[in-house]
Amino acid sequence: MKNMILLDCNIILRVFLPQRENILCKTGLNLKNQGKYYMNITGYILLIIILSISFLHIYWALGGTWGKDLAVPTTENEIPLFEPGAFVCLITGFCFLLPASAIVFPSRFSLPILWINTFLFFIRAVGDFRYIGFFKKIKNTPFSQRDTIIYTPLCVLISFLTLLLINTF
Repeated sequence: MKNMILLDCNIILRVFLPQRENILCKTGLNLKNQGKYYMNITGYILLIIILSISFLHIYWALGGTWGKDLAVPTTENEIPLFEPGAFVCLITGFCFLLPASAIVFPSRFSLPILWINTFLFFIRAVGDFRYIGFFKKIKNTPFSQRDTIIYTPLCVLISFLTLLLINTF
C-alpha cells in the first residue's frame, strides 16, 4: 500500500512490477541513479513535442492537408520555395522518430542522436538568413510570421530541452 501512495512517474512500475520498487524517477534535472537513466519531466515534454511533429509529417505523407500550406517557406510573392512530396514527408516523420526512440529506449547511440538533434534544431532556429530562423530577411509572408512566433521558438525549446535531457545520461 505504501508503494501505491508515492506519486512519481514510475508509479505504474511500482504497482505492477514490485521487484522494481527501488526505482525512483524524480522530476529534477539530474537523474543519474547508479549509472541508470530514468526519463524525467523534460523527457516527457520533449517526447510529446517530437512525436507530435513526427505524426504531423506522417499525416501529411498520407495525404493530409491541415497546416501544410503554412509549413513551407515562401517567397515575398507567396510562392513556396519547394513542394514537399509524400515520400519526403514520410522520411522526415520517421527521422523525428529517431530522437524519440533515443529518449524512450536509451542505448549507447542515444547521446550522439540527441546531440545531433540539439545541433540541427539550433541551426534551424538560427536559420538561413533569408527565409527561416531568427535572422531571416523575408518577414512579411504568412510563413515567416508563423516562423517568428511558433516554429523558431519551438526549435530553440527543443534544443534546450534536449540539452537538459542529455544531462541525465
